[in-house]
Amino acid sequence: MKRVHNLQLSEAPYFDLNAESALIKSLEQLADAKMLQSAHDISEGGLLACLFEKALASDSLGFDIQTYKNIRKDAFLFGEGQGRVVVSVGTSQVQSVLDIAKNNHVPAQIIGTVQKTGLKIDSEEFGPIEKWADIYYSTLGEKLN
Repeated sequence: MKRVHNLQLSEAPYFDLNAESALIKSLEQLADAKMLQSAHDISEGGLLACLFEKALASDSLGFDIQTYKNIRKDAFLFGEGQGRVVVSVGTSQVQSVLDIAKNNHVPAQIIGTVQKTGLKIDSEEFGPIEKWADIYYSTLGEKLN
């Protein structure tokens, strides 16, 4: 936003090596306990890109998420701050995941659920992942031709 649109709304991503270490420790504990169904870092493109990539890699599973009212929606969906990972676990393991995160002083929040099909943000339907996969895989090539 700053470079392309000359907007001064966002600072450079915050980075804390101790927080990163605690996050990795938590992920190792979850993996050792065989709780993780998937894990994906939130990096280039932010949360929405992360969820979209996970959906593409999962044989067309989708997601249903809620943004947080106290965070700008664009920052919530596209922020590229460090030290964030989306994990998916079985419903019965959610509290254990939250407990492990808390014990390691890692902030953790439930943002939504995996769906059999479709993408939903704040109760708004965006259709099946297949609709977006074609755009994702072909747009750049079309623009470069």
